[in-house]
Amino acid sequence: MKNGIRATATGIAAYLLILLMTFPVTRVTGSIEQHLEGVQLRGVSGSPWSGQARRLIIQGNDIGTVHWRIRPLRLLAGKLEYRVELPGRDTGGSAVLDLSPGGRMSGRDLALHMPPAALINRFSPLRVSAGGTVQLQLESFDLPAGESPATAQGELRWQGAELTAPLQLELGEIAFALGSTAAGLVATVTEGGTLGLSGTVTLQTGGRYSVNLALQPGPGVDAGARDMLDSLMPRRPGGGYRIVMAGEL
Repeated sequence: MKNGIRATATGIAAYLLILLMTFPVTRVTGSIEQHLEGVQLRGVSGSPWSGQARRLIIQGNDIGTVHWRIRPLRLLAGKLEYRVELPGRDTGGSAVLDLSPGGRMSGRDLALHMPPAALINRFSPLRVSAGGTVQLQLESFDLPAGESPATAQGELRWQGAELTAPLQLELGEIAFALGSTAAGLVATVTEGGTLGLSGTVTLQTGGRYSVNLALQPGPGVDAGARDMLDSLMPRRPGGGYRIVMAGEL
């Protein structure tokens, strides 16, 4: 019985190995672009076994070069598993990515760093410049085909958080816990920094999002920053503010 299982696994691995060696890499990257809306791969070279794209573009943002290489031992389980790396200085990181024949993409151990401004300006009512580094850590994530919502578990942390324009303001440490609900991916504030941030940001299927955040600035926030906040939103009783908005990425 065990010999039969071992032989079957070896046969599956051999079949997948031959398939990978003969399958055009552009077919694989084309499937990824079709599966993940807003993702484009340019300057693709190599093979499904090991290769790279000179440019990874996500929602119009040029992330830089991406490399991939297969994890061959997973072929014995009939799975295509890749180590994916972004070697860029500003935006970089790595993850393990699983691809299934049915179009399902899932992964784990994602570690990604990026500049904060591009992410913040997706949601901010006022365009800002910002300092520090955003660190995204995902223990697991799932990007299914079709209209099913994505799922993820991990943390988003803004280290050395500060605004540099239109005003200078040190924000301290800001962090969100990431999880999945029936509504979609939900980021819940766990550390609110000097602005006393709390609340949630929800990302739904199709790129729709909703923001429900409260600000309760601490004593370290100066009058200039409070005046800026007053110009953007009404102050609530007790000196706080609330941001409630929705849109589409």
